Amino acid sequence: MVKLAVTALIASAFLVLAASEAQAAACTEANSIVIIKNSRVGTREYVDFWVKKPVTLSVSAVADNTGPNFREDPSDRLIVVPGNRWSRIRFMSVNWLCSIPTNLSLPKPIVKSVKSIEQFEGYVTYIIGRKNKSYLGMQQKDFPINRRYRFMYGP
Repeated sequence: MVKLAVTALIASAFLVLAASEAQAAACTEANSIVIIKNSRVGTREYVDFWVKKPVTLSVSAVADNTGPNFREDPSDRLIVVPGNRWSRIRFMSVNWLCSIPTNLSLPKPIVKSVKSIEQFEGYVTYIIGRKNKSYLGMQQKDFPINRRYRFMYGP
């Protein structure tokens, strides 16, 4: 009986490991966010979301919201955001089943944080907390394998 329980436990561990590896592999599929990076050039700062092509997702950004905190609908949970302004970036119809890698160097003078607040059923939502500077807009640019969505902040 003990041998059977141990065998079942080991089999479960392998299934969890296989599922984790399958999720990590999903970030190479079309419509997956393959990496998130930030950068700074002069007085401007950028947060880049790289998405595997072909891209059929849509992006919405809500800009220039104030406060260091807000409540997320519909759960009403408190989200704490460093800085006194924030933007909500939502990717819709995205491949959401993988762990999205990040390569962030924060905080910077403007962008203080990039926080994942939702990753569920085709939606991925990030909050970008910043200090006293404006959201300058979003640019998208195609590269051979990926599309870059660049969110720009500065004076």
